[in-house]
Amino acid sequence: MVPMDQPKASLEMLRSCSSRDTSIFGFSESFLLVFLEPLMPFCYMQTNMQLLADCYLHNNQSYAAYHILKGMQMAQSHYLFALSCFQLDLLKESEAALCPANEPGAEIPNGAAGHYLLGLIYS
Repeated sequence: MVPMDQPKASLEMLRSCSSRDTSIFGFSESFLLVFLEPLMPFCYMQTNMQLLADCYLHNNQSYAAYHILKGMQMAQSHYLFALSCFQLDLLKESEAALCPANEPGAEIPNGAAGHYLLGLIYS
């Protein structure tokens, strides 16, 4: 039996590695996926799922990221969801993730990158 704190500690280490430039350490996103996927049942939190979805996006698996991010509430998750929608050519859904109709004065998530993505959607 695996102690409950071991998956959480492993996930923290992977999160810190992925927040830096992983190429410095010789890790690839697909290498991180091998370790992240089995840890998710032990540590299901939005930040962890967002990390997994980010790895999927970097590994050109937009479809998997789309399903993980759909319905998440964090601003960064909205941007990543919009990015996965854009890569899947779901432009209306991508626009809705960046500019929700029920929040007309809301900021576009992820700052300049969010505005750039919105420009790509409109072009």
